[in-house]
Amino acid sequence: MSRFYEAGPLAQVGINLFYGYGYNFYRLENQLRADDQRVRQMACSLLSRARAGLDAAESRYRRENIAPPTRANPFPDPAVVANAQALERLGREVGGLEGLIRHQPVPENDRMAQRYRSEGTTLATLAEKDAVLVGQ
Repeated sequence: MSRFYEAGPLAQVGINLFYGYGYNFYRLENQLRADDQRVRQMACSLLSRARAGLDAAESRYRRENIAPPTRANPFPDPAVVANAQALERLGREVGGLEGLIRHQPVPENDRMAQRYRSEGTTLATLAEKDAVLVGQ
């Protein structure tokens, strides 16, 4: 007979949580999947802080360098506007990169993936890519 039926009620709940519902936190594949999600979240957090810093720098640059229009000079200096637009464009690119990282698909934990693909190898490769991402 299985040890499941010999365990107490609390132990049975624990066994069901870890094995009975099809998910085992201690499997290497699940640890790699969780690590990948954590690395992505951290990278996106850093990118969002960088985006916020770029937005603040761009607004501060516009405030300090673009003078209000006058009759003598109704339009701002084109070089100053070009610099402000470059900061704005850089902020949009950083935000786009954050969105790409945040919405990348994660290898699923289903029977088809386990049967026909080497999930552990795929996730290990993904962990290597995460290391490259963090190293940049």
